[in-house]
Amino acid sequence: MVISTFSTRAWGQCSGNIQYGHVGFYDDGSGGNNYNNNQYCEWRFESRIGGAVRLGFYDFNTEAGYDVVRIYDGPDANSPLVGEYSGNAVPPIVFTTGIYAFVTWTTDGSVTAPGFSAWWDSYNAVRTSCQEGLTDGNGDYDNNITYTWLLQPPNAESIRLDLYSIDMESCCDFIRVYDGPNNNAPLIGTYTGTTAPNGILSTGGSMFVEMSTDGSVVGAGFTGQYYCSYCSGTTQLTDPAGSIADGSDGSTHGNYADCSWLISPPGANRITVDFTYMDLESCCDQVTVHDGADDNAPVLATLTGSNAQQNIMTTAGYAFVKFTTDGSVTYQGWSLDYAANIPCAGPTTLTDCPGTLTDGSSTANYGDQASCSWLIAPSNALSLELTFNSFGTESGYDLLRIHDGADANAPVVLEHSGSTLPPMVTCASGTAYVEFMTDGSVNDEGWSLEYTCGYVGIGEERPVGTVQAYPNPTGATTTLDLRNMVPGSYLMEVRDTQGRLLDGIRFAAGRDHLQVVDLSGYVPGQYLIRLEGPDGAIMHVPVVKR
Repeated sequence: MVISTFSTRAWGQCSGNIQYGHVGFYDDGSGGNNYNNNQYCEWRFESRIGGAVRLGFYDFNTEAGYDVVRIYDGPDANSPLVGEYSGNAVPPIVFTTGIYAFVTWTTDGSVTAPGFSAWWDSYNAVRTSCQEGLTDGNGDYDNNITYTWLLQPPNAESIRLDLYSIDMESCCDFIRVYDGPNNNAPLIGTYTGTTAPNGILSTGGSMFVEMSTDGSVVGAGFTGQYYCSYCSGTTQLTDPAGSIADGSDGSTHGNYADCSWLISPPGANRITVDFTYMDLESCCDQVTVHDGADDNAPVLATLTGSNAQQNIMTTAGYAFVKFTTDGSVTYQGWSLDYAANIPCAGPTTLTDCPGTLTDGSSTANYGDQASCSWLIAPSNALSLELTFNSFGTESGYDLLRIHDGADANAPVVLEHSGSTLPPMVTCASGTAYVEFMTDGSVNDEGWSLEYTCGYVGIGEERPVGTVQAYPNPTGATTTLDLRNMVPGSYLMEVRDTQGRLLDGIRFAAGRDHLQVVDLSGYVPGQYLIRLEGPDGAIMHVPVVKR
């Protein structure tokens, strides 16, 4: 807590202490007597170190409704009125929002009372600017005081404090700086005498400064300045695409910034960086993009001023971005987008069913020069149904190919590129070999699909909730065994191996239901019976017609 300047102007007997210190006192001036009629007094308090002014009363007794103390949140009576008080109830402690408090005392022409006595001090000097001067005030400091400042700019990542001058009693008067919001945080350092240190750094966005003195010998105190940085250290980014900014978020960036970002998505073979905004001091503040994992790697670009360069490409899967500023002049900062090129290789085998499969690029575009393959081979599956949720590739050049079998020698059931959604694909073999190949330029969002399995075979072990068909192969009819299925309404469709719908009916099934399927009108070959149950589950039953 600290004090400030104090001034008084009075018509009557008011009193107050004009002083620089950590606490002040004022009263109606009546001593042990009643105050006077027709009295007017005013006091203005100004915090010496910033923060707010706190005001309280020791005792209070005035003519209710007529002899009034008014407190204003500011330097004069035009400031917002915090409260007006009369009667014999002691008013609450009052806090202003800024460095000034203004108090008036007015009495009418009749009826007096013992009056009031009061105190004030400076309270909680919280600094929220990113850069500001810091001092204990003008002239010599007082004995037996404790001044505190909390440096806490919004969104700050670190604080730097430079002391320009210091003049304090070496044995007994100290400045202590803490790495956090109060004096319970780790102590960064203790300073006294006449040596003024620079570059006192916090590890986070708060710094607490405390000045304390003993009961004898004073000095000029200290002057200094603090700076905030909206970024700090090295941040590693592993997402395949993202955005980076200096962190000032609409404010100007900080001085003495020294921040870096390592972009290193797993599997990437190239990073592309596009600056979307650039506003820096041309001489002295800059962003550097390195072609590698640290600032020893070759420089791809050094940007300052308003040069928002785009299409900066690395030669490998790392990009190191470094931002440095000097100690003066701040601008709006910068922002960039990056995207990684992540080629894929395979094959990867998928055995779960149902399942999903994508090109692997997530929210970014897929990579150039990709050659990927996946084998979908769930246990016990005798058919697969693949349904696409999204699809976007360079038409004619970046191809998705699906084989009905275990490798690239199996029959091709789909080859697709462009922006249209492919049709549903059925693999009657129960396995699917998926290939995705891209060229060296132009890419798109990629693709995603879901797959489900069909199970068949009377007398074979099957997962709970699956369907058997018998006889299979069959001549004219086959029977679907639904005895371990959920009772309710089922949609049954008969499709050929290309997924084309040949017939469909809806029927109700109880717990012991057997459904006969008439295949007598079909030519010999392989067919797929698709069932959609009352719980939304989809099942596929391949059958062979002799």
